[in-house]
Amino acid sequence: MVINRYENSQIKFESLPISWQSQNVLDELADFLQQNWEQRSVFYEDGTIQHVGVIVGLGGIAGHPYAAEAEETLGHMGRVHMIQDLSAVTAACMMVKKTVFFEVGKFEPEYAVAFNDVDLCMKIRKAGYLIVYTPYARLTHYESKSRGLEDSREKVKRFDSEVALFEERWGKELEKGDPNYNPNFRLDEKDFRLNVHVRR
Repeated sequence: MVINRYENSQIKFESLPISWQSQNVLDELADFLQQNWEQRSVFYEDGTIQHVGVIVGLGGIAGHPYAAEAEETLGHMGRVHMIQDLSAVTAACMMVKKTVFFEVGKFEPEYAVAFNDVDLCMKIRKAGYLIVYTPYARLTHYESKSRGLEDSREKVKRFDSEVALFEERWGKELEKGDPNYNPNFRLDEKDFRLNVHVRR
């Protein structure tokens, strides 16, 4: 991950290698920094969706809606292409006010790989700030979709420990559900599919 400062008051995070599809990425991001934390659309090299925000609780802890779907995917009510508040975004490419970043305690070193960005977003929201996603700043992330699963013994152990840590810190929030995700949608599907089971 690379940290770039912009106008000395914001911090931009990128996971390399990455390239900008739109030329006004920094200006687009800066327009939303009154909300204090913001992410743009990130696509794989083949044009499919990698990151358009994070839903807390999706797939267990947190998941990426519409991942690996076609770039033209609209999403539920067109949300892939709409500016919106979310509970979390990914550190593949994001921007935050420097004062807010240090106010909430930065990234937690206990999260070696997974959930460090989601944890940070949770802290930012708890401090009273908003998380904003904009589709108008677009980037390509040159990371292979086929790089493989974290299926070695060491990786599984590390991932399980990060899951346990997130559940310990944010268990109440996981139980309540993501406030930006309708409870009638399923948590085991990434496309905002309705849960057909009747809730009591």
